[in-house]
Order: sequence, then structure tokens, then C-alpha cells
Amino acid sequence: MKNKTTTSLLALFLGVFGIHRFYLNQIFLGILYLIFFWTLIPMFIAIIDSLVFAVMSEGKFNNKYNARQEEIKCFCSGCEIALNFVNTPNFKGGKLKDGGQVCRECFKEIAKHKLDFGMKSKNKYSIDDVRQLLNPELSEITSNRIENSIIEVSEVSFDLGIDKEENASGIPNWNHMYVYSYDDLNHANKEQKEFYFTFRDRFLKGEEITIEGNTNYAFVLYFDLLNEYKKHSDIKLLEQQFKRLGECCPKTKSYALNSLRNLLMDKGDPESLAKANELHDHRHQYEYGFSDYDPDAFKLGRLYKEKLNLNKQQVSWLNKFYNPSNVFLSIEGCCIATINYYLLILKELSKQLKKNDTALAKEIKLLKEQVSLYYKEESQYQWGSYEMGYYSSQIEGNLYLLIFKKAENIVRELFGHKRKVSTQFPYQQIERIFEEKIDVVLIPIMEELKTEVSIPDYETQIELNAQNVNRWKLFFGQLKTKLKSDNQKEFMLGIADLEKVNQKNPNIEHIFYEASKAVAKQNQILALQYYAKYIYYDLKSKKIDNKPINNTLQKLLFKTDEQLSEFREIIGKLIQFGDLQAALEKITQIYEPKRKKIVLDTQAIKKVQQKHSGTVELLNQYLTSEEPTSNSEVLDTKEKEVEITVTKVQTQEMSVSPFSQALLLTDIQKEVLFRISENDFSMTMDQIEAFAMAQGMFKNQLIDSINDSCAEFLDGEALIEEEDDSYIIEESYYNELLK
Repeated sequence: MKNKTTTSLLALFLGVFGIHRFYLNQIFLGILYLIFFWTLIPMFIAIIDSLVFAVMSEGKFNNKYNARQEEIKCFCSGCEIALNFVNTPNFKGGKLKDGGQVCRECFKEIAKHKLDFGMKSKNKYSIDDVRQLLNPELSEITSNRIENSIIEVSEVSFDLGIDKEENASGIPNWNHMYVYSYDDLNHANKEQKEFYFTFRDRFLKGEEITIEGNTNYAFVLYFDLLNEYKKHSDIKLLEQQFKRLGECCPKTKSYALNSLRNLLMDKGDPESLAKANELHDHRHQYEYGFSDYDPDAFKLGRLYKEKLNLNKQQVSWLNKFYNPSNVFLSIEGCCIATINYYLLILKELSKQLKKNDTALAKEIKLLKEQVSLYYKEESQYQWGSYEMGYYSSQIEGNLYLLIFKKAENIVRELFGHKRKVSTQFPYQQIERIFEEKIDVVLIPIMEELKTEVSIPDYETQIELNAQNVNRWKLFFGQLKTKLKSDNQKEFMLGIADLEKVNQKNPNIEHIFYEASKAVAKQNQILALQYYAKYIYYDLKSKKIDNKPINNTLQKLLFKTDEQLSEFREIIGKLIQFGDLQAALEKITQIYEPKRKKIVLDTQAIKKVQQKHSGTVELLNQYLTSEEPTSNSEVLDTKEKEVEITVTKVQTQEMSVSPFSQALLLTDIQKEVLFRISENDFSMTMDQIEAFAMAQGMFKNQLIDSINDSCAEFLDGEALIEEEDDSYIIEESYYNELLK
């Protein structure tokens, strides 16, 4: 075997005499170097050769100057035998010059070039021995031709290519080889052949059987099935068999796919041609079981096919585009609702277009062709079939995705999710055509089918409220309307539902703060319980707001200082121990009448009676001789109510005010209301604080004074409320204050 480094050194030091060429068996070139060495030209050429060999890779050197071992098929008397040989001028393209017959002449060539048969030995073998080693089943004719002949094989080894050991499962090992036809089964030994026919019979019966990596069995069966097809010509049966064979040995899938496509093309009927064209698509290759690669693996159609029991058309509509993942669709309930609505829209859209003697697929095809043509004309590069196919598929996907996004926005609106996705049309060149052909039919359908969107379940509501922390306000407004209609029971049930579906909402406490204010006039106990829940959830939140009960509500909820003190004690224990249920039970007892138990000391009474006996007799005389006193003179022993006094800011009427004259608002208070109303009924706390400080007041003092002044007009409701880091005013409340 020639060595690259040796060749380079020979060329450098002895190249002038052509020694490196003799080393490489290039005798003619070596002689030329010897003839012209005196001209010094060979020396310069040799130096160049030395550099070339030095930088040449080992693989390239070996391929060019060393013999390369390959596997060929050599035929003798109809039997196919795999031989390892070394490329020599006597072998071309893996075949012998004489046609590949394993005969006496072939064996002479084998002996002459010392081919490696796998068993290194210097022994002499008879032709019969060699024949037996190559294939025990050579025909009698070949045996007679080479019988009693002897050849000398020097350093010849033999590779039978058969491992007679068996796996633990009893499957005979069959060393891997390239199988080119069913006749390759002749390379197998007796045990391997017996197993193959067992494997084949069980396969045809539909039984499951493993070959544990022995792919030779599967490929022989592959050719066997093709041979059987020539007899029965049932292409569907062959397809089913190929699918099952692919499950048993995945390496056969690509070969089976090519064969099936070719056979379908040969049949030539429209159905077969259509099937053959489908099999060129990776999507259909996966669906038919001829590929492990699924291009739609993460698309909505594939993900929800089984779960939603989708038909082929519905899966196709959803697989037109890649999964448009976002926070809304990440909630499975929202995603399923959008999918169902989208499919319902496309189904109805297809019906309507069919009435107009067209179809959705046809209209989309025309649109994408126009866009493709536009880009092709504008592009400075020449588009090939691949580019055309890619951009055509992308355009089609974007058009279907646009419809899906429109459907998603409707579902977002119905689910109370304020943020929406962009539905900007992706191709301005065909926007007008899309509107005239599709949108004019699509929009009324979407509006009509809104009612078909199912309401979100509890799990979906919980996730939605976690994403949109103020989503509860939409439903709370509806509950307040019911409360105004004196439907307190529905209000309570609604608040209970809001509590369930807002368990992941970081602002859940605000629900109960607003509920406490809303129900205070109708049910004081319930209002206090809601406030206790506000405290409970506020303590669990990241930011503790600690909103107090405003003065107006205090007047409404507590008639005595004793009630207020008792409630404060309950809240204190709730903060300390976190026992919400105990706090709710204690609150129910706040308004119960309290009776003090008086214990009399009889001995002390007797002493007093003895000491003042004379005085008592005298008093009895007065009582018997005078008229009874009137009721008006009896001392009033009732307990006085403890009122919570609120110091109001002195009011000064403005010369011209849009507010009702009954409102006693100062100029500062009016200025605050004006600023909030002009700023879309919302101002940050920092802005209010800056304004209040400029007037020499605290922001809480200023806001409370405004709420107190407006409380009577709003039936106890607070005009200005806190929301996150802002003060807001309900527009309808503001309008009630105007003249």
C-alpha cells in the first residue's frame, strides 16, 4: 500500500530520477524522468510533485493510488454471490470483463490478484474447496467444470458473509449487505432462509413480527412483494403491504415510496396519477405512512384532529398556516373556541361562494397566482419551480391566516379580552379584490355566527382573568345593574362566581372592595363580609393597597362606636391569624343587640337600707303626697349614637359652574373634577398629589372631601375611585352631577 508521506519525500530527494513515479507503479513516467534528468526539468517537476503530495489529503491519495475495496455482484449459474474485490483493470463498474460468471477463469483472476475473501491463509485450496466456500449450492454443471482442478491461492481469505449465531430472540443474525433483488436470499444460510420464510408467512397473515435490525430480511421481502404484485396487480394491496413493512423496518419506507410512485405512474389512470402526484408532497408521504417527517406536526390541524374529531377538509384548513401562538391562544379553551368559529365560518363561506358558482379554494388560488406573478415580475432574479411553489404556499397560508385572525378577534371580544391581534391585509396588490370577492361575503357570516361561540368554561375564565386583571369589571358592571333592580341574590351568586374564576388574578381583592361599596345600602352585613374578603386577599397580594372604608360608608354601616370597634377587632384578628371563615361568622353578630348582665350584691343592699331607713320613709311620704311626675321628666337612659364627624373644606361657589347648585364644591374640588374629566376620566395618583400639594393639601384629604360632597347625589357611591396607580371617575356618575 502506497504511503503519501513516503511519496512526497521520494519526489523531493530522488524525484529528478523519477523514483517516486516508479514507487507509484507509473513506470512510463519514471522512464521519462530518467531520460531527461540531465536537463534539470524533472527536478523542478519533482519539487512541484512533492508539494502536491504533501498537501493532498489521505483519502484523495488512497482513492487515486491505492487499490479500493468494494462490494460487487458476481453471477455464476444463476446464483448471486457477493464478493469483496480490489479494483484492477480486470474489473469495471463492479462487473467482470467476461460478464461476471464465476468460472475457472474468474478463480484464476482471483488467485492472480490475491483478493481478500475474509479468511487470511497461505494454504492451497482445490477448486472444489473454493466453490464450496463461496456457495454450497452451485449447480452441478459448474461443479463439473471446475471439478478436479486446483489453483494456488496465496494469502487468500474468505468472507462467507453469514453469521450463524442467533439473537437471544432466536432470530438468526444476517450481516448487513446491499440487497438488489429477491435472489439475494441465495446468500443466506439454511437457518436464515428458514427464518425468512417464517417471517414472510407471518407478515402476509397480518401478524406482528420483529427482525431486530436484520434489515436483509425486510429488503428481500420488499422485492418479494414486488414480484407478487406482477401476478395480482392489486396496487392497493401492495400499498398496504409496504406500509406494514415500513412499520417493521423503517429503512424500507423510502424505497417502497419510490416503487409505489413509479407503479402508479405506469398505471396511467387519473386516480393513480393523482395519487402519484400526492406522494411527492411530504405531507401526504407522512399521512400514507411512507415518511417519519411530518411538516404539519405543530400546526393546529394536526394538534387538534383527534381531540375535536376533525374531518380531512377541516384539518386541511387549519394546516394552511403555522400555529399563530400568542397569550390568548395559549389558553386551550380560547384556542378551541377560535378553531371552531373559524371552521364554522369557512364552512358557511364555502356554501355561499358555491351559490355564486365559485369555491373558496378557487378564489384563493386566483389571488395567490396574482401575487406570485407580481413578485416574479418585480424580482430581478429568475424564479424556478421551487421558488414559485414556496411563495405560492406562503401566500395561500397568509390569506387563510388573515381569516383566522379575524375570527380570533371576534372570540376575544366575546370573551371580554380587550387586546386584539392585527388583521392588516398582507398584500396590498390584491386587497381590493379580496374585499370584493371574499370579504363582502365573509363579514356578514361572521356577524351572524357570533351566537354560535360557546361561553368560556371555568378553567378558561381563570386563565383569561390572570392575563387581563381588569376583565372582571365588565361582569361586575352587569351585576351592579341587577343589584339596582333589587336582585340581591343574583348579585351574591355573581360575586361568588367572580371569586372562583379570579383565583389567579393578582388584583382579585378589588372585586370585593367594589362589591362592599355597591351592596352597603341594601345589606350592611354582606358589605362588611365583602370588605373582610378584600382584606384577606389584599394581604396575599404582592402589593398591599390597604384601602379604608370611606367616611360616607362608615356612616352607613356603623351606627355606634361600639359596632365600629368590634369590626376593627375582627379585622385585626383576621390580619393576625388569617382565618377568613371565623371573621365572616363574627361579622354576622355585630348588629345583634347587646345586653349587659347586672349582678346585685344583696349584703351591700341590706347595709344601705339600714343606714338610710329614715330617709326612705321620708321619701315615701313625699311620693304618696305628691302627684306623679310626667314622662317628660324621666331621664333618657338610651345610649347615644356615636357619629363619625367629617370636616369639610369651606366651599366657595364659582361664578359659573356646570355642576348642580345643590353641590357645595370649592374651586379646588371643581378644578380636580375638570382635570380628571378632560383626561378621559382618569389621572395618575402622582398628578393628583402634585396638584394637592400645590394647594397645601394631601391628596387623600382632597379626594375624600370630593367624595363626601357628592355622596348624597350618588346614593352613597364614591365618585372618585382608585384603580392601580390612578384615580378614575365613572362617566355616568360625573354626568349626574351636572346641571
